[in-house]
Amino acid sequence: MEEVYRPTTAGPLVAYSAPITAPGRMTAQPLLRLESIRGEFDERGRYQSLERGASQRAAALELFLEYGLSTRFAVGAELEWRHQRRREDSRRAASSGLADADLFARAVLLQETVGGLPELTLLGLVKLPTGRAVSADPALLDTDVRGTGSTDLLLGVDLTRGVRPVLLHLQVTWSHPLPARVGGVSIAAGDSLAWSLAGEWPLLRGALVLMVEVSGVHQGPPRLDGLEIRDVSTTEVTLGGGVELIASEDVQLLVGYQRLQWGRDASAQDAWVMTLVPVIF
Repeated sequence: MEEVYRPTTAGPLVAYSAPITAPGRMTAQPLLRLESIRGEFDERGRYQSLERGASQRAAALELFLEYGLSTRFAVGAELEWRHQRRREDSRRAASSGLADADLFARAVLLQETVGGLPELTLLGLVKLPTGRAVSADPALLDTDVRGTGSTDLLLGVDLTRGVRPVLLHLQVTWSHPLPARVGGVSIAAGDSLAWSLAGEWPLLRGALVLMVEVSGVHQGPPRLDGLEIRDVSTTEVTLGGGVELIASEDVQLLVGYQRLQWGRDASAQDAWVMTLVPVIF
């Protein structure tokens, strides 16, 4: 009897893969991101590089945790510690601390069948404002700002489907930030729609996997003290790729690169990513 095509892979950079952690086990996945801002896209999508003598860099250490409660239900959290550096002409600043944290639950709605349905998982997530949203000192050049100041509610779906010789992933999410008071101003950030499509191609009998991913975000205009700022909305399109080294079903190493290719009201960011997945207990 033919089985579902499900090779061992490390998964994409942005999207969750639809399969969840097995019952009674925990996935603990560390991830290191090295980020650099090269410029900005304005409200019309025109690119402007940083001024001469300016630079913005960050290093982020993330930890993804997921515990399987049953064959169809899992819960977890994502934590992030950030170190940010900035230079503007002769001024330099750096700061480190906790960023916003995520708590989530996932439920498998459909299980993949041969030649039929893909794996489909429902995602519910709450982003908590654990990161500083307002700078404590102008001399820090906003390097101590690591959060948005709002609690966000997110709902999404993840799909995974094996189509020989590749494994495909799709994620679509909708996020609603709750109103918050940040720096003495009442802010209600706009709702956002995010998507990600990724493919993984195992080679060398599964010991090496090539991964490519394209993702995007569109966030509507915010409201400040009840007034909508109509000309402010954010759009981002990011391309990414990586190489996965598969040691076993329990240990995989992924090294990847992401580049924000185009956007509106968005920072033009490049990032190198390294993650060891999964560490399972």
